[in-house]
Amino acid sequence: MTSRGCPFLCTFCASHAAHGRKMRYNSVERVSEDLRLMIKKYGIDAIIIQDDHFMGGKRRPYEMVSKISEFNLGMFFQNALAIYALDKEFLTLLKSGGVHELVLPIESGSARVLKKLMKKPLKLDLVREVMQNCREASIYTDCNIVLGMPGETKEDIQEAREFLKSVYGDWFR
Repeated sequence: MTSRGCPFLCTFCASHAAHGRKMRYNSVERVSEDLRLMIKKYGIDAIIIQDDHFMGGKRRPYEMVSKISEFNLGMFFQNALAIYALDKEFLTLLKSGGVHELVLPIESGSARVLKKLMKKPLKLDLVREVMQNCREASIYTDCNIVLGMPGETKEDIQEAREFLKSVYGDWFR
């Protein structure tokens, strides 16, 4: 973990119970020292990044991925990366750093469920754009989906299904 906490208020998530909502970041230098130690002591050749909100800050994610890439380690983000921050520049950086798959926190294909029930600030048009950009960058997409939220209707689920079929993700869970 290069950071702890998540400032968002999504109703389906409990990460704030473990790490709080206030963000705490390790510096790029600290993460570099940790990687050097793990390579020397354990011979690691890959890392799994488990930050709840890795994309916090405008430049930090770029600096962190660039630095980790210098170690020539396999890199996988077990927790989903914030869709709003996945622009073409960052996706290109991830791909050049050896990232071949991303977990995307779409959660629902229903705008009503996202806004009213989940309290998740995500616009579905942005999902389409990021999915297309991932395909262009040859990054496999593994999409988190939540079904059965309290208050979700059969119509919401059908709307979500139709939307999710239209974005051509590689995998949905």
